[in-house]
Order: sequence, then C-alpha cells, then structure tokens
Amino acid sequence: MKSKVQEIRELTYRLLRSLENSDRDTCACFGVTPLQGLALLSVAKKQPLGIRQLAQEMQLSVSTMSRVVDKLVMAELICRKEDKNDRRAVLCTLTESGKDTSAQLEGCYNDFFNQLVAGIPEKDLSGFLVGLRVMVKQIQSYAAGCGCKGRQD
Repeated sequence: MKSKVQEIRELTYRLLRSLENSDRDTCACFGVTPLQGLALLSVAKKQPLGIRQLAQEMQLSVSTMSRVVDKLVMAELICRKEDKNDRRAVLCTLTESGKDTSAQLEGCYNDFFNQLVAGIPEKDLSGFLVGLRVMVKQIQSYAAGCGCKGRQD
C-alpha cells in the first residue's frame, strides 16, 4: 500500500509531465517552445521588460534568458531596444506579431485551465486552491533551502 507521501510524489510527477506535454503541444502550434511562450506572456504583461527582470521572473540565468529572447527576436516576436535611462540595459517589447501570438497563446491557456477547473466540483475548489498554494510554497521553500543532498555513502 502506498504512503501518502509516495502518492503525492507520483501524482505531482504525473501532473508535471502532463502539463509539460500540454505546454509543448500548445506552444508548437505557435512555432515557439514552452520557455519562449512563457517569455512572450511575461513580456506581454509587463512590457517593456528588461532581460534581467525577465530572467528573475522566470527563475533563469540572464545568459539563458538572453538566448531565449534572441530566438524570439529572430522569429520577429520580440524586439530589443536600449533603455534610455541605462544604455547597458536592454528592454524587450512585443512586435505586432508577438502581440498577436501572445494573445492567442494566452487564450489557449485560459481555455485549457477553464476546462480543468470546470471538472472540479465547486464545493472542492476552495480546498483545492488552498492545497495548491501550500504545495507551491513548500516546493519553493524546499528548493531554495536545501534541495537534493545527493547520495551519501
């Protein structure tokens, strides 16, 4: 018989894999990777957005974020421009095509999650949200605090 901890681990893994597969399929429809899609949505919400802020928001290194943005610039979805207040900083904004793509992508994600939530009975929704918030907080706390200690022989 599985312990609750084992079941949580297995369900969480299945949840993550299912969401990754869904993200990959959804973003592929728009010619972007899931990481590029998330970057587009982040820029859409807060443009203009600096590479450093974008990297911090997405919990990635600046160099990784810069490569993601480079791909989006080549796809003509994002444009880079110098920050007038700090010439060393680069700001990202969406092109017209980027605005259209991010709006469609946002719509797909909204539809997907609306369908998911529709399958949760109303009486269970508040408890589900509480549990999900706790889980996210615990994961962030654990990941920031200690992570995997590795094998100890």
